[in-house]
Amino acid sequence: MFGAKDGIRITPTFYYVDRDGRNRQLVDLYYHTSDKKFVRIGSSDDVEKRYVTLDERLRNVPQQEMINTAVSSWSLSGGSAQTQQAFIDQYLKNTKKKTYVGGYDVLILPPALRTSIGSMNVPSGVDTARANASVQQWYGEV
Repeated sequence: MFGAKDGIRITPTFYYVDRDGRNRQLVDLYYHTSDKKFVRIGSSDDVEKRYVTLDERLRNVPQQEMINTAVSSWSLSGGSAQTQQAFIDQYLKNTKKKTYVGGYDVLILPPALRTSIGSMNVPSGVDTARANASVQQWYGEV
């Protein structure tokens, strides 16, 4: 999944499980807003929008991981018209922006929340960018 339009879709379901970890049953989940009480997740009233910022202090994404991701993305895109350093700088700037991921009913993790964590030390003849991008970590939150 190296493409600019790749992503991961998460459709959660919610269950009640008794204290003993048995008798699992599907349930509806509700939340409150400042305007409405008991908004059912997935209903027409459920308009909550969720955002995730990749480069956020408490997310603890290593800076080198983001730089390696930018280098690999630049290489896999064929080395766009930008220089590699300009591409890295823009990528790092974008990691500080909020990324829309959907609501409580469906979450979409887009490429902006993906990092490449494969090895950068590969034998000669192996594409370093592809090796790095072949192992990925996707970030999100509930």
